[in-house]
Amino acid sequence: MAFDSKVMAAVVEELRERLLGGRISKIYQPEPDELALICYASGEDHRLLLSAHPRHARIHLTQIEKRNPPTPPLFCMLMRKHVEGGRIVAIGKGGRTRPGPYKKLP
Repeated sequence: MAFDSKVMAAVVEELRERLLGGRISKIYQPEPDELALICYASGEDHRLLLSAHPRHARIHLTQIEKRNPPTPPLFCMLMRKHVEGGRIVAIGKGGRTRPGPYKKLP
């Protein structure tokens, strides 16, 4: 299944319903191109996966707990310093419906 604009709109709506107003309590980096954020919202913890994989980039809620490296990578420690403990105040997909440059046709 392609992660197109319709799927992205559905994911954004689900994330708004479950995470908006929540607090980011933990951040992990199980893979070099993935972050897992534990967000406390609506009285429970949610695991948000952010992946920048070249072929499988995605963002979604998951219940899968991956094994983390014994020492957190530098990027993970940077994210913990600046993002952990923060509140989620907005969730959106930006102004474009799909990634890539656009040119208005006549």
